[in-house]
Amino acid sequence: MMDAIRSTGASRNTLKSHFRELTERNHLERHGSGRGAWYALK
Repeated sequence: MMDAIRSTGASRNTLKSHFRELTERNHLERHGSGRGAWYALK
């Protein structure tokens, strides 16, 4: 998530919301949980 924050300048909460929505729409796949989670394109 920190890479995305640095790259976009968006807040952590904004990115969490976008990542959650993309995961629900099956565009992203979440691996792991909590701070160790990472995302991959489906």
